[in-house]
Amino acid sequence: MVDRKRLDEHWRIPVVTAHQHEPPLDFQPAEVASLYLMTSNTREVALRPIRSLPIIAVVVLAPFRTLHAEQAAVLPSASGTLNVVIGNKNGFVIAADSRTSFSQPNAPPIEGQKLFRTGPRSAMVIAGFASIPAGPLQYEIAAHITTRFDGNESDDDAADWVRSVLGHNLTRLASIVSMYEYRRDFSFVATLAGLDEHGPPSITVLDLAPKWKPVGLRGQVFPVVASETEPSTIKCDFFRAVTIGMDQIARRILRGSDPTTDKRVHNYLCRLNADTLDEMSVPEMKELTSAIFAETMKDPLMSRTVGGRVQMGVFPQKGEPEWIQQTFPKRDPLLDKTSLIIGARLTPGKNGKAEMKKIGYMSSVGEFGGMRLTARPGKPGVFLPDQYLQRVFVDSLFDRVQFVLGTDIYVGDLFRNSTLLVLGPRPTIFELNRCVDSQLWIGTPGGTLVRAKLSETCVPVPPQQ
Repeated sequence: MVDRKRLDEHWRIPVVTAHQHEPPLDFQPAEVASLYLMTSNTREVALRPIRSLPIIAVVVLAPFRTLHAEQAAVLPSASGTLNVVIGNKNGFVIAADSRTSFSQPNAPPIEGQKLFRTGPRSAMVIAGFASIPAGPLQYEIAAHITTRFDGNESDDDAADWVRSVLGHNLTRLASIVSMYEYRRDFSFVATLAGLDEHGPPSITVLDLAPKWKPVGLRGQVFPVVASETEPSTIKCDFFRAVTIGMDQIARRILRGSDPTTDKRVHNYLCRLNADTLDEMSVPEMKELTSAIFAETMKDPLMSRTVGGRVQMGVFPQKGEPEWIQQTFPKRDPLLDKTSLIIGARLTPGKNGKAEMKKIGYMSSVGEFGGMRLTARPGKPGVFLPDQYLQRVFVDSLFDRVQFVLGTDIYVGDLFRNSTLLVLGPRPTIFELNRCVDSQLWIGTPGGTLVRAKLSETCVPVPPQQ
C-alpha cells in the first residue's frame, strides 16, 4: 500500500534524498516463468526466462478520478497467466486463460481479454503487465489493442506496432503505476501468429523488457518500457509449440513427462512417440490445447493464477477460422494522444505562461504544445494549449505558477506557491500530489471563479465559518 510517510519525505522542502523505493539500475527481476519452444525435428528444449507478472491495487476516489492504493492489502500478491500457441503446416491454435492477476482468491475470477484478433488469418495473445485492478486505466492496454485492430483487415505491421506504439503506451502506464507501489517489474510479452498464403504459419514473440532510467526531478529512476531486442519469429514448417507464463505443466505435457490420464494428451503422446506431430491436424491441436489448460487449472497451485474461461483462436490453413471467446466491452484508450512528462520543473515565464525549465523525460505522439493561461483569479477565462495533447505529469514541480489543470493526469507532483484553476472538466487522474502554500480557483456556471485553499495533500479546504 502507499507509504504516506515516504511521500511526505519525498516532497520535503528542500529534499536531499531520492525515492526510497527506487530499484537499483542493475536490478534483475525474479524469474518465475519461461518461454518454452519445442520443435518436433530436433526434440530440443529452449528455455528463456521472462519476469514475474505484477499487480497493483487501486480504487476510484472523488473529487477527481484517481488511482489510489490504500486497499492493496486486501488483494492477492500472486499473479500470472498462460499463453499457448501450437502450429504446423496445417495451421495453428492460439489461446490464453482469462483470469486477471487482481482476482480474489477462492472467488470466481475476474476475467480480462488476453487474446486479440489482428486480422482475418492472424491473432495475438499477451502476458505480463497490462492492466491494474480498478480506476480509469484498468483496461488501458486492451483498449489500445482493440482500437488498433478490428480483426477484419490484414495487418502486416502488427509486430512493429506492438514494439513501438504499444510499448510507448506501456511506458505511460508503468510510469504512473510506479508512483503507487514498489513495482520492480513491468515486463510485457506479446505473441503473434498468422497464416501465410505462400507458406506455413509463423509465430512471433516480442518481449518488451523494461528499462529504468534516472529521469525524476532529483534523479529518481522510472521504468521506460522499450524493446531493444529483435522479435523472435519462427516458421511452422513442422510442429511448433510456444508457451509463455505459468507453463510448467504445459511443458511437461509437451515433453511427454506429465502423468495425466487425459485421453487428449494420450493421443498427443502417441503422435510424439510415432514422430508424426508434423502431420497433426488442427482439430487435434485444439484438443491438445484444451487439455493443457484443463490440466493446468486442476493443479492447486497453478489454479491460483491461471483460470477463467479459455480464449482460443483456431486457424486451419484451409477452411474458416474458429474464434472462441467471451464478449468484452469495447473501450476507448484513455492515454491515446498524450505527452508523458517526468521530472519537469515549471516556473513563471513571459506573458503569464508557465514554462518548463527542466524536463527529465518526455515522449509524446506529436510535438508538445506550449501552455498559455488567459484566466485570472476572479474573472472568467479559457486555457488554450497550442496542441490538444493530454499531458501526463509524473514527479514534476510546479513552482510559483498559475496553471489550468484541464483533463490532464497528475501523479506524484509538487505544487509550490502556485494557483491552480479548474475551469471546466476536471483532471482525469489527480493523486499522490503535494501542495505547499497553494490555492485552487474553480469555475462556476455563472462564469466566475471561487477560491479554496489547498491542504498539504492538495485537498480543497472548506472556508472557515
